[in-house]
Amino acid sequence: RSAPRAFDWRPSRLRAVMFKHGVGGRLPPDVRRNDWKAQAKSSVDGVRDEKYRSNALRIEVKLAEVLARTPPGEPRALEDHPRPDKFRTAACMELLGDLCDIAGPFSAPLRTIREELAKGIYSDYYLADEDARSFDQLPFFSVAERLAGEKVKMAEELTQWQEVVAERDRAVQNLEESIQTTRTSVNRGLAQNEATAAKLLATQARAVEANADARAAEDELKKLRAELNATKEELLLTRAENLQLKGPTGALTPRPDWNALDPFGKENYESERTLDLTKAVLDELEVFKAKTEDLVKLEEAQVLIEPEAEATDPFVGMDISRTPAATPRNAPPAVSEAAKQTQAPANEEGPPRLRTLGRGSEIPRFLRSVEDKVLVKKLSKRDTEEFIKQVWEGKVKSDAARKLPLALHEYLYEFLRGKHGGDHPSAVEEGYNLMEALRKFSYDADVMLFFEVLTGALCEGVYHDRNVMTKALEGYLPAVAGHENLISREDLYAALHEFFPSKSEDDHAGLRKALLKDNPEGEFVNFLKLFEEDANLNQGEFITAIYEQHWMEINKYVEQVRGVLNGVARKEPGSNIVSLQSVRDALRAHDPTKSDMDIDVQVARGAQFGTSSEVTSQCELAAEVDMASFQAKLFVGLVKRVDNFSLKALLKYAKPKETPVEGAAAPEKPED
Repeated sequence: RSAPRAFDWRPSRLRAVMFKHGVGGRLPPDVRRNDWKAQAKSSVDGVRDEKYRSNALRIEVKLAEVLARTPPGEPRALEDHPRPDKFRTAACMELLGDLCDIAGPFSAPLRTIREELAKGIYSDYYLADEDARSFDQLPFFSVAERLAGEKVKMAEELTQWQEVVAERDRAVQNLEESIQTTRTSVNRGLAQNEATAAKLLATQARAVEANADARAAEDELKKLRAELNATKEELLLTRAENLQLKGPTGALTPRPDWNALDPFGKENYESERTLDLTKAVLDELEVFKAKTEDLVKLEEAQVLIEPEAEATDPFVGMDISRTPAATPRNAPPAVSEAAKQTQAPANEEGPPRLRTLGRGSEIPRFLRSVEDKVLVKKLSKRDTEEFIKQVWEGKVKSDAARKLPLALHEYLYEFLRGKHGGDHPSAVEEGYNLMEALRKFSYDADVMLFFEVLTGALCEGVYHDRNVMTKALEGYLPAVAGHENLISREDLYAALHEFFPSKSEDDHAGLRKALLKDNPEGEFVNFLKLFEEDANLNQGEFITAIYEQHWMEINKYVEQVRGVLNGVARKEPGSNIVSLQSVRDALRAHDPTKSDMDIDVQVARGAQFGTSSEVTSQCELAAEVDMASFQAKLFVGLVKRVDNFSLKALLKYAKPKETPVEGAAAPEKPED
């Protein structure tokens, strides 16, 4: 749209410039002013002023001639009540002066009346229509017409300027969003640079260690070469001694006939004895093998007797970050850092293997191994996703059948043992290969969530909360759109603001950016395709962004609650005992959006009370809790904001269920 023309500040015919007569001294010689008297004189120029015996007749004839000179297109005087005209007004004022001349004793009052009427009819000086250097006194009705036209013009220009300002505001808003997105990208890039620098330092440290190992290996190789040379010299000496034992014909000394030399005349049974001795040794070896297998089974049983470890990332001790950099979806699969640490050396013979972490009690059971290495069995992205889905489905069924649900890493071991018929080594082998796959495909939201819950970084409630959010969003979008699969882009943005009321503008900008990657064109968006997965079970950018923001928001909220609890005043310096009421008040002050019931549920979980209604009584009894134990029990369950997604937005479109009226007849069932 073209911008409106610039405002013209020079005197124009629509914007009249007034000045007072006699103000500011004399006027320049080229500027003229026409007062109403001059205009009255000029209105009768050229009119015949013949002498008549009757002055009334003379004025009547003069008036008729003046009115006959009305500009074309203007109505005649007294015809259909025409609107006032500047020319006719001036002519009437002139003829009124003529009447004053012939009025005799009434001349002076009539002239005064004429002057007063002129003041009431004519305004101050305005720019003339014909000449920019001439100023006329105009009747007020002409001034009103000019001002009305000017008002319309100014209203049009105001509308144009308002449109320009609105367009500039939109441009500024888009620019601010772009700047914010750029700032977020820069911060993310700086964080990645810091992580890369840390990895580079770790790599340099490992390179120094590798150089030291290489130098030690070179020294060891030199020693082995020296031993080899010594062995060669001994071999040459032995060969020389053998040559000396040969006879003159080059044959060795003939061996004696031991049977002939037997003084007792007995036969030699040395071969049979050797055969019996060999069989006895083989039998001993079989017994030793059986005992070794029994010892291995006993060792595995001792490993499993140890209690299950807490959920944690066992590879942290191997100088591996908990969440490695995600591999791009379309990039060729690369070997992860964990694989580099756990893979056997490349010069070893046989198939590739992974080093195990041992069998300590700090290692989860599905990774406890009595072997040093396990075979590498690479899992594809689709295989990994399908395995995760099977584990989640199996765990839901297992939890429903148990009084105390198992943690995810505990159930994973039971799942793997059941899959491999109770064989512990096979279960451990698949466990290590699963951990490699989880790190390799950590860019996917489903894989990352499973890894975070498995290693104890997130509670299992995050997974169930995400499923509730996804189901609600799938039902909310068609209700807002009024269509089974299409919604306008603007309506979708507004719906996301209503469904996610606690998200920041940066998070909403990230969702809009992800949506543009999945659906870059068009006014309408097919929201069903946003939830679809490709052949490798990868979600789109939009759903991935929602899932990532979901668990990151919960993580952030948990850290905030942990900080609030750590700030609660202790009973004594150095003690970890706090009053239950202070804990309750701190949680209420931190999140006023939560109801008292929600706060009491969290307090009851951390203090291990039977019901939330017990909290009030315990507070009145001045109960005390250990803060470390309280936090450990509290964060076992889900701790989040009440409005990280809004089910009230969905309830607006939910149809109320019809309740049968008491006494009303039940609907008849159709016949089969």
